[in-house]
Amino acid sequence: IAEMEAAITNGTYPNIHSVLIAKSGKLVYEHYWPGKDEVWGIDKGIIEHAPDSLHDIRSISKSIVSACIGIVIQKGKIKSVDQHVFDFFPEYANLDTGLKRGLTIKHLLTMTSGLKWNEDVPYNNPENSEVKMAFSKNQVEFILGQPMDMPPGKSWKYNGGTTQLLAAIIEKTTGKKIDEFAGEYLFKPLEINNYQWTKYPGTDYPAAASGLRLTSRDLMKFGLLYQQKGKWKNKQIVATKWVEDSFKPYT
Repeated sequence: IAEMEAAITNGTYPNIHSVLIAKSGKLVYEHYWPGKDEVWGIDKGIIEHAPDSLHDIRSISKSIVSACIGIVIQKGKIKSVDQHVFDFFPEYANLDTGLKRGLTIKHLLTMTSGLKWNEDVPYNNPENSEVKMAFSKNQVEFILGQPMDMPPGKSWKYNGGTTQLLAAIIEKTTGKKIDEFAGEYLFKPLEINNYQWTKYPGTDYPAAASGLRLTSRDLMKFGLLYQQKGKWKNKQIVATKWVEDSFKPYT
């Protein structure tokens, strides 16, 4: 551990904000370093990090959304991961054509939607599909309006838009935006009170795929929740089967 601390401090491993170690469910080691941080791509400069510091967790936000989908299914608001995506968006029935008729929640969760999408270029490139989505007038319509490259379930392709659809499905079925739902049904039971969820420019919609900011301690709680098969302090927060299914390979 001393060697690790020295290697981080001397820059061998640059910009490490923190290292926390838990054993048997308890925090046994915790150390923070100053480092560069951002808020959804906006540079905040060098921050003196501490236990109450929020960090951009970027695409770990997607795993939080997945956990919330599992909770919504537990509550019976969604039938199963095999439910058709357009069941939740009758207002876009005109887009439910061709290969899209086979699109399910499972395809969104596993990033096997088959939708044409490009996140292979940098996020400062206007051709990046997530950037286009972020600045579109209607994120859901933008995603559902993308053409299909191939049938759903055939191939994996990184797609933050599918996570945004999952957040929209949560709102459709529960009446709560993803930050509100996660706050009540995931964060509150985990005693996570200090968090932020960045919203799309000019909207009240959280950036589901990348906008969450958590402290290191609270992010560790989420890891422990999954290590403990969805249980926290003897309460089942996420179904055990959901946790097990989340670790399975799908492509």
